[in-house]
Amino acid sequence: MINILKQLIISFFIFLILLFLADYLVGKKMNKLYNGWNHKGYRGEIKTNKIDNQRRIVFLGSSALMGWGLKYYESIPYLFEKKIKKFNFDVVNLALQGNGINGVKSDVKKYQYLNYDIAVISSGYTDCNLLNEYKHSKRGQSILFKYFNYLPSIDDYIIDKFESVTDINLRLLNAKDNKSCFDKKIKNKKIDFEKFEAKLDKYYINEFKKTLNFLISEDVEIFVIIQPDNKNSLFNFQKQKLRKLLNEFNYEYLHIIDLSNLSLDDSYYLFNKKVHLNVKGSKIISEKIFGNFSKIYNLNQ
Repeated sequence: MINILKQLIISFFIFLILLFLADYLVGKKMNKLYNGWNHKGYRGEIKTNKIDNQRRIVFLGSSALMGWGLKYYESIPYLFEKKIKKFNFDVVNLALQGNGINGVKSDVKKYQYLNYDIAVISSGYTDCNLLNEYKHSKRGQSILFKYFNYLPSIDDYIIDKFESVTDINLRLLNAKDNKSCFDKKIKNKKIDFEKFEAKLDKYYINEFKKTLNFLISEDVEIFVIIQPDNKNSLFNFQKQKLRKLLNEFNYEYLHIIDLSNLSLDDSYYLFNKKVHLNVKGSKIISEKIFGNFSKIYNLNQ
């Protein structure tokens, strides 16, 4: 009986090792071919130490910034990097599907080893929900990533490709998460705005404030993106709250990229969701962000 138990344990560990190797080798191959997910938990080539006088920018947010449904080289961070790289800037796409501001707060600490100088935060979509509970990302929930700094990449590919082809959000199949501001089921539902605001203050605004305070304590330059307006009253109300919070900070290196007046019709979005951009939309947003950087850093194109 003891020998059988030992064999089972050995077999189990061999299976885990083989699974790890498969994920590492296949994930590395896919990353090289498609510039997709890597085992460090972000999209693109794994970043090494910065070169002399180089400034590193991290993009933080959820699926809209990550480039959901798009190839990595069609995402906002990649398109932005193509424009700014010649000015000795380096870009890391740390955005992740389902990442709320709580996940962003975790990421700014977890990825300190990247020695980044600038943080661009584009959040809000994931945190706009009637529950307004903490939205923990896969990175925050992964034991492998938490203790070994390794995030499996194959399943990210499978999930991303499945969702982009079928237009089915697997994370919203959980009934607990079906409270998104963008859920058609609550579009015409009577909303208690006072209750909604109280939850925003507790879960979104408070976490955003903690994130900004941490970045400021580390002398990181910050850019916060205010998303384009749409017909969703809850989301637009949330943006008003965020704008008010940002105006309370007296930090010279906190910049607001306000895209509220940017008019994007359905042709700029995937599946007309008003959240996930197509390539055309990604190019527009990346150009807007670069325009803000150009003014601040006096970049000559």
